[in-house]
Amino acid sequence: RAHEQGLTVVMAWVTSENVDIPQEDLDALKKAVTYTHKTYPDMKFILYQAPLEIITENVDRNRDGNPDKGVKSISTDHPEWLQVGIDGRKAVFYGDFEFWIGRYDEDVWCCPNDPVYKEKVKESVRALAQTGVDGIWFDVVRFLCDFGDWEQNWACHCDDCQKKFYEETGFRIPDEVTWDSTWRTWVLWRFRCIEDFVEELSETAKSVNPDIQIIVEHWHGFDAEATQDAWSPVGLQTVTDVLAHEYESASSYLDTYTPVNCIQDMAVYQFYRGVDRNHPSWMLVYSQEMKGQKMLAAAVLEAGCNYYDTILEDMAESVSLEQRTHIFQWLKKYSNYYYDAEPVCNVALYYSKATIDFYDCFTDDWEFYREFMGVSMMLLQLHIPYTVITDLEHIDQDILILPHTVCLSHYEETLIKEFLEDGGYLVTTGEIGSYDEMGWERSVPDLNQYSRVFSTDRLFGNEYYEEVNPFFYPEEAGHQGSGDTIRREFSTFMDQVPYLKGIEASRYTVVLPFILENTLVFRVITFEGISPQDAVPRPQSVSVTPKRDITKAVVIPFLQSPENSDFNAAVTVQVEDHCLLLLDVEPVSIFCNEYDLPAAQNLASFLRKRGIPVQFVDSPEKESTLIVFGGHRAVKTGDFVSSLLAEEQKTQLDQPGFSQVFVIKGEMLTIIIAGNEREDTAHEAENSRRYIFELL
Repeated sequence: RAHEQGLTVVMAWVTSENVDIPQEDLDALKKAVTYTHKTYPDMKFILYQAPLEIITENVDRNRDGNPDKGVKSISTDHPEWLQVGIDGRKAVFYGDFEFWIGRYDEDVWCCPNDPVYKEKVKESVRALAQTGVDGIWFDVVRFLCDFGDWEQNWACHCDDCQKKFYEETGFRIPDEVTWDSTWRTWVLWRFRCIEDFVEELSETAKSVNPDIQIIVEHWHGFDAEATQDAWSPVGLQTVTDVLAHEYESASSYLDTYTPVNCIQDMAVYQFYRGVDRNHPSWMLVYSQEMKGQKMLAAAVLEAGCNYYDTILEDMAESVSLEQRTHIFQWLKKYSNYYYDAEPVCNVALYYSKATIDFYDCFTDDWEFYREFMGVSMMLLQLHIPYTVITDLEHIDQDILILPHTVCLSHYEETLIKEFLEDGGYLVTTGEIGSYDEMGWERSVPDLNQYSRVFSTDRLFGNEYYEEVNPFFYPEEAGHQGSGDTIRREFSTFMDQVPYLKGIEASRYTVVLPFILENTLVFRVITFEGISPQDAVPRPQSVSVTPKRDITKAVVIPFLQSPENSDFNAAVTVQVEDHCLLLLDVEPVSIFCNEYDLPAAQNLASFLRKRGIPVQFVDSPEKESTLIVFGGHRAVKTGDFVSSLLAEEQKTQLDQPGFSQVFVIKGEMLTIIIAGNEREDTAHEAENSRRYIFELL
C-alpha cells in the first residue's frame, strides 16, 4: 500500500528495546528488508531506534514509583547505565506522563559515556546493519534537563561523565549551575559527547554497510532548550546523513491554525533548510484533518523540506490515505522543482549558536531567539528571500543580517570585516558582539567605519514577535496582533539596503524564488484567511517581475496539472493555496575560451544564485546581453574584443597586472572582463561580480 501511495521510504520498529535485540527480531527484520528490496527496489526500508531511552513494560503495577518486588528492569539490573541529574537523582521515571510510556512502565535514560552501555548499543547497531536496512533512525539522543519530575536538572553527573570530563579538561563537573568558565566548558563538552556518540554509532553501522544512512530525529531544538539538552541541530548535522525535525506545526491542532502561526512555521522550516545545508530536511509534523493535511504538505514543500505524512499519537496512520496518495504521486512528477532547484537569494540571516548557549540560556529571556524568529517572519512577509547560515566562513550572499548577535568571536569579527571589504552589506539589530563566543564581555566591534553597514539598537524582531504572539499549543493561545506597524518600520529600515525586489503579494503569502537549470522557479503559498474554523486560505494575487525579460510562464497549482500563464514585463497569478510558477527568462550569454572557463563558471554560479540565468556561447552572435572573458590578445575571444576596445584601452591591457571591466552599451549590452594575464582576468571577475550583477 505504501508503494502504491507513492511513498519512497518506510520505517519500522522492532518489538524489543535497543540492547540485546533477540535473534528472532533480527531474522524478522531481515526478511522484511529482503522482501522490500526484491519487490519494490525503488523503496527504502529504515528502522527506528532510541539509543538512550529504554522502556520496561509493566514493572510498577502498584504505581508507587518503584519496580514491583521481584521484577527486573534496567534500573534494578544496570543502575550504573543511567544518566544522573545535578541533584544526584538517576534518570528513571514511572507511569504514563508521556503518551509513549504505559501506565505501569519504567522509563530510563542511559548515559552515552558509560563504556559498557555504549558497546551494547554498538553491538545492536552492528546487528541491525547486517539485516540490510537502508537506514537507522535514532531518536532522542540527548542529555536530560527537564523531563518528568526533573526541572533544570542538567544531566549528566554520573561517575563515567565525571571521569571523562576530568581526563579531557582537567576540571570537575560543577555540582551547581554557576555559569563560570568550568560550567561553560562543560556545556560545550556535553554537545561533543552527544555528537561523538552519534558519530560512533554511524561509523559502526557504516563499517557493515557503507551505504547505510544515519537519520537523527530532533525535537524543535534551536532555542535555549537545545543547550539544556545538549543536542543542537548545528552540531548534529555534521555527524548525520539526514536530520528529521519533529515539530509542532500550526496544523497539529485545529485551535492553532492561524496565519501568524503558519508564518512562524515557514520561518522554522527555513531555519531547518539552512542548518541542514546539502542534507535533506525530513519534517516530522502532524495534521488533524484533510484540509490541514494538504496545507501542511504545501508548507513543507514550499521550504524544500521532505514531507513525512502521519498523525499523532501513534505516528503510523494518516488523516487521509487517499489524499496522501494524491500528494506523493503529484510530488513524484514535480519533485525536481523542490529538491533540485537552487535558492535565488542574496540575503544571509545568521543564527548564532553561541548566543543561544551563552546569552539566551544564561539570561533565560530568549532575546536572541525571539529576535531571530521575529526578523525571519518579517522577511518572509516582506518577500525578501533569505538563507539561514550558521557560520560566517563562507558567505555566498551580498547582504548579511545579524539579529541581536550578542556573542561574537574575534575571528567572526574578522570574517565580517573581510565580507564588508569584499563589497558586502551588513545589517544589524540590537546588540552586536558585546560578548565573545563563550559569553564573556569583550570590546564591541567597530563596524561604523564601513559605509555598507546599517545598524539599529532597536529589537525589531522582539517587538514584532511579542505583538503577533505565535503559539505552539492551544492552551497557550492569546491575542494575536497584526504586527503591521512594526513590520512597516522594519521595511523602512531595510529599504536602505539593496536587495532583490520584484515580488508583490499579501502579508500572509510567502514567495520563495529558486532556479533550476535556466528556469526561475517561484514557490508560492498563502495563509490568508486560515482559521481554526477553516483550514482553507483565501485565493490571493501574486505578481512577479524578474530582472530579465520573460519568454514563457507556466503555473502548476498544487495537486493539479500545469497551465500556461499570460505575461509581459511581469506575470500575475492567482494562488488558491500553493503553486509553482515557472518562468523562462532571457539568459545572459558568456563567451570565453577554455583558459578563462573556470573564472567564467564562477561568475555564472554567482549570477544564477541571484536569479540571472546564464548560457555559454561559442561565438558572439546577436545576444541581448553578452559577457566576454579576455582581452584583445586572448585566444578565441581576442579578435572580437579587439574590434570593440579603443587603442588606449588595449595599451592599458598590455601593462603587467592591469585588469578592468569594460562596459559597451548599444544594441547589445557587452561586458568585457579582461586582464593582462589569465590570472588578472580571473581576479577582476571575482572582484567585480557584484558590479556586474548590478549592470544586468
